Amino acid sequence: MAKRHIEYHTYNASEAWEHVNKDNKSLVKEYMEYISATDKSPDTKNSYFHNLKLFFQWVMNERDNKFFAELKKRDFMSWLFYLVDTQRLSPSRVRQLRSTVSSLANFCENVLADCLFLY
Repeated sequence: MAKRHIEYHTYNASEAWEHVNKDNKSLVKEYMEYISATDKSPDTKNSYFHNLKLFFQWVMNERDNKFFAELKKRDFMSWLFYLVDTQRLSPSRVRQLRSTVSSLANFCENVLADCLFLY
């Protein structure tokens, strides 16, 4: 079995974060407050926040900075394609990023469903 080559990337997500849709930033802030309330470790919280910054940087660059609730399934499929084929991330890293965004989607569906139109 051929061993997959893993590429390592460095990102400056903080710089790009300044240009992310303000509604998405507000959503991430509220989600991070929720994560803190669920007693996650500081490392987990930092990882979630970094992963969401990377995701919304991609949304800003590739999906015209749409609000999270406006994204379609095909947008998420395109993002996964980007992670695997363009960025060549390891399967473990892809799962970690996908899990974080999935958790945000579940938060929106279960906690904010009646409030999303306010953003």
